[in-house]
Amino acid sequence: MQDTIHEDERFRWLAERCEWIEESNDLCFDFGPVIVLCLDERLDHINRFLDINGIRGHVSILRAFRPESLDLDELADLGLIQKENADGVGQPLSHREICCALGHIAMYLKSERSEHEVTVLLEDDLVIKNQYEDITTLMGSATAFPWDMLYLSFAYADRKNAVQISEELLRIPGSLTTNAYAIRESARRNILESCFPIRKAADIFLRDLSVQRNLEVLASLTPCFDQDRSFFESSIEANRAISPPRWKPTLPQKILSRAFSLAQGTGGLGYDEGIYRIDRFRSGDIPEAGKSSPLLRSWSILARLFSDESP
Repeated sequence: MQDTIHEDERFRWLAERCEWIEESNDLCFDFGPVIVLCLDERLDHINRFLDINGIRGHVSILRAFRPESLDLDELADLGLIQKENADGVGQPLSHREICCALGHIAMYLKSERSEHEVTVLLEDDLVIKNQYEDITTLMGSATAFPWDMLYLSFAYADRKNAVQISEELLRIPGSLTTNAYAIRESARRNILESCFPIRKAADIFLRDLSVQRNLEVLASLTPCFDQDRSFFESSIEANRAISPPRWKPTLPQKILSRAFSLAQGTGGLGYDEGIYRIDRFRSGDIPEAGKSSPLLRSWSILARLFSDESP
């Protein structure tokens, strides 16, 4: 694989444009190296996170790519993205999605060249709290099971087909959260073999690839790391306490939850959290209803009319 990467002009281009704020090949969490993808304005935030977890100075930090630094025509000519993304026709990815994907591929490339079996990958929007013991315990528990990818944060996934395999772990078809996860060599090589040209956002690409390549994907039942999107003026929040194996949203719930999320009618709650709230209403949880927005309460009554199932 190393020879293939060295010979591929696309990987050479990416490696040459990576700006490493810090580099380290030290093992963290008693498991493997840690790589962080970080915007300049979030460096202080992520350094406080690294400090409180006792790993500052022992991780690699990659400066995130920015839209203004990319020439889409150049990326298309090199084969890093599809031509439609440069021309703006069809359904192209946004510039930010391309930047995010390039950052994650650069982390996989760094991981491949480190030659470690496992690498932990983090983004810069993590809640600042000490999770060292939690993640060390979780990753130790994961050694009892085969896995290619291990999600350490809340995992937006196909919960209907998730299977709880231990007190700490779920086996899931794939995830839509890339702010904290670990990859093994097996997943890393599958990713690098198929990452170019970039056709999808990073999270969707990983989810689809894990299904197509039959990768073993595990997720923490209780997230080790929380995502602090509100800190960066985002209305997306992940739910922290959910019972995934029993969560089977109906089509009306999905539609309503997506509408709530887009319209911000849930008071800042994200898509999955919206579904969860609707489930709670539908099962007759009145106290939960009293805590939600009037819009969500009204629409949840309609959702209950569409289905007799209980979560």
